[in-house]
Parts: sequence; C-alpha cells; structure tokens
Amino acid sequence: MTLIATINWEAMGAVAELLAVILTIASVYFAWQTIKEASDDAKISRDQQSVQFQGTVMSACMQEYFAIRNETAKDWRAPAAGHDKKQEIQDLYSERMYGLHFEQYHLFRQRAIPRHIYAIWLKSLKDEIKTTKEYYPQLKIGKYIDEDPKEDFNIFISQILRTNISDKEIEDLVSKESNLPSYQ
Repeated sequence: MTLIATINWEAMGAVAELLAVILTIASVYFAWQTIKEASDDAKISRDQQSVQFQGTVMSACMQEYFAIRNETAKDWRAPAAGHDKKQEIQDLYSERMYGLHFEQYHLFRQRAIPRHIYAIWLKSLKDEIKTTKEYYPQLKIGKYIDEDPKEDFNIFISQILRTNISDKEIEDLVSKESNLPSYQ
C-alpha cells in the first residue's frame, strides 16, 4: 500500500473543517474586538466633543452675562441719569437678564450646560434678585414671568425664586429638571 492510500481522507477533511471553524471564530472575535475598540474610541470622541460644546456654550453665556452687567453698570453710574433714566436702565437690565436666563434654561434642558453649573447660576440669580447693589439696578423679572406663567422656564424659575428656598432645594430642583426628557 502506498502512503497516499493509507491516509484517511475523511479524517483529514474533518481536521480541515475544524481548523476552518477555529479560524472563523478567531476572525470573528478579532473583528468584534476591533469594532468594540472603534466604538469605544467613537464614544470617547463624542464625549470630548460634548464637553467642548458645553464649554463653548458656558463661555458664551458668561460673556453675555458680563456684557449685560458692564453696560448696565456704566449706564447706572452715569451722573446725568435721573429717575426716569434709571427706571429705563433697570427695565432694560431686567429684560436682558430674564432673556439670558430663559436662554440658559433651554440650553440646560438640551444638555448644553452641566447641572452643577446651572445650579450655581440659579443661586446667583436668586441672590441678585434679593439684594440691592450700588453699581447695578435691582433685578426684577417678575413681570416677565407673569406674562406667560405656563411656560416651562417661568414655572421652574418661580419655584427657584420662592422665599426661603435653600441652596440644597435649588440643587434638588435642578436635578429633577435635568431628569426630564431633553428636547433637541
């Protein structure tokens, strides 16, 4: 008998099939690992982009805040500002600050402002409404809230501006609001 005749071709075929299955499983495993790594990289990239976007949004909000404050302070301290002019400055300041906080609320609801930053801004808003400053008019946004009391922001901000609300309660309200569905 020759050597070729003694080879069990059925056994060789079974070994080849087994080897093909093992290589297929290994290929699928390595492909899955590659996809997983690419997915992880994409998630990291999306997270970084989200943080960069939030930073840009917060920076723009702060720039607008300081622009409003600086312009108002300059006008408020002007020596020629009589009572009517001061009332006009106060009204414009209140309107612009209401608009800014309205915008910030909606950016917050779109996840463009982190919850902890938004809570800090709301605490500052509440403090500003309660206190009178020498270089700025008193902030009065009640009339804007009353114009549309059913608007989401106005409902939310009314809760924030309640008398005797603690910083912890503000944080809890912000946390609760952040759990609402985002509208994008």
